[in-house]
Amino acid sequence: MQSNSAFLLLHGDSLTLPNDQTFRVSYKVPLPLRPESLRGLLSGGQTGSAAIGNGRYLVNSTELGNGTFGSVHLAVDMIKGRQVACKIIPLKSKDDSSDIERSGKYAAVMREVDILKKLSHPNINEVLDVCETSARTKICVVLGLSTGGDLFSHLVRRTRLNEMEAKYFLLQIFYGIKYLHQKGVAHRDLKPENILLVTPPPFPRLQIADFGLARMFPRDTQAKMNNRSLTVLGTVDYIAPEIAELMQIGQEKLITPTRGDVIAMAGDSWAIGCIAYQMFTGFQPFYPYEYMDSRDHDEDYHEVIPPAQPFDVPPAPETIEDDRMMPLPPLSGAAVKSKDGTRDELVRKAIMECKPDMSHDIWDSVPNARTMIEKLLDKLPQCRWTAKRALECGWMKADRKAMDEMYEKTIDMKD
Repeated sequence: MQSNSAFLLLHGDSLTLPNDQTFRVSYKVPLPLRPESLRGLLSGGQTGSAAIGNGRYLVNSTELGNGTFGSVHLAVDMIKGRQVACKIIPLKSKDDSSDIERSGKYAAVMREVDILKKLSHPNINEVLDVCETSARTKICVVLGLSTGGDLFSHLVRRTRLNEMEAKYFLLQIFYGIKYLHQKGVAHRDLKPENILLVTPPPFPRLQIADFGLARMFPRDTQAKMNNRSLTVLGTVDYIAPEIAELMQIGQEKLITPTRGDVIAMAGDSWAIGCIAYQMFTGFQPFYPYEYMDSRDHDEDYHEVIPPAQPFDVPPAPETIEDDRMMPLPPLSGAAVKSKDGTRDELVRKAIMECKPDMSHDIWDSVPNARTMIEKLLDKLPQCRWTAKRALECGWMKADRKAMDEMYEKTIDMKD
């Protein structure tokens, strides 16, 4: 193991210290093993593993996460001797042929990869390699491994963050989004689940991930002025009012007199405002708690429980204590219905009204942070603060030197 690096230890692994002390790793809930996901990859000669990329990467059956795209597995770069993450995406063309390049999913994946290959920033999850299987039925995207889990899991464990940790996290999110927007890229699906902790807390480096809905806008001024149509995308809890209004009426395209990149990037700013609000309070700003809290007494209420999510990373020891008991943030996207409408309908309505509850007593102690969040949650996209503008506000500038020094140390760590 190299110094200044982080590794993910698995259930059953042994760790021997220089003084010959040996520890055996035991998870209360081990990471799931999904050897079936490795079918179609080249054999690695070991049970539960497969080699890809001409043998450079050994993919383990240990699953780090999954979704509609496929699954993410732990892997090892045999040349550089480091752990990486491998996103395995099964592909199938409409005519069921083996030509994966005719698959719509292939085009979407390669669009995401093409965007990421043009980017290089400490706060952007890096694409290291792309490998296609010999049977041309799957594509494997090799990514940098984040051993600290995602921000959503961190918020669930911590409920809410103190001011300094929240500022340190937001500083890095702003750095990453400012860089993306300068490159003409809008993420369009920012949420805590898509922000990774490169190492376990305290004060890790963050990386923005999952660019499946991202869009790159041409830097040519005339091209930007003509591009006024945007597809309505995003996760309901973090969409901006202008998108919520279109979702409400079932319209798939946003036709705007404003440049398309301005609207898309303003949506990223709105999402950061929602994430920041959640960091401070433990609540999502537009979640209909008052309706959902009374659902057990509503005869018309029904809830579809989402499938259990795989355990990501075991909770790390924390040095920051917070004894305030706040409710856990809800799982985004859970299908819930009350007498006043479905959960998503209530969320969209609250977003369109654009009146986040700022009465929580926490805001009295961080008035400048409150001002910044209100500016990020401005209903008018043209007036909404950008990441660059937020970095220039007084609250973000305070303690910047110390935080930048801490941030630079995380960049110096070996991946």
